[in-house]
Amino acid sequence: MEINDLIIFKTVASEGSISKAAKELGYVQPNVTERIKKLEQELETPLLHRDNKGVSLLPSGDILLDYTNQILALVEEAKDKIKTNGSSYIIATSQSILTNYVSKRIKDNF
Repeated sequence: MEINDLIIFKTVASEGSISKAAKELGYVQPNVTERIKKLEQELETPLLHRDNKGVSLLPSGDILLDYTNQILALVEEAKDKIKTNGSSYIIATSQSILTNYVSKRIKDNF
C-alpha cells in the first residue's frame, strides 16, 4: 500500500466519482481505477459501491478512509516536524561576544 494510493482513495471518496477524482488529481481515469482496484486486491475486499451516478463507500471503505485520514495527518505532521527541526539553530558564544558582536549583527540583518 502506497501513500499515493491512499491520497487517490481519499479523493475518490471525497469527490464521489472516479472521473472527478482523476480530474482533481491530474490523472487519467483508468489509472485511478487501477489504483483503487490494487487497494481492493491488497485488502481482499471491495471498498466502493460503483453505479452510474458515481461511487460510495462500502463499510470497508469507511474503515479505510478513517485510517487514511489518520495516516495522511501523521505524514504531514512528520514533514512539519522535520522542517522545523531542520531549520533551528543553536548559537553558543561568550557573553561579551554576544552583546558586542552577535546581537548587533542579528539586529542589522533582521
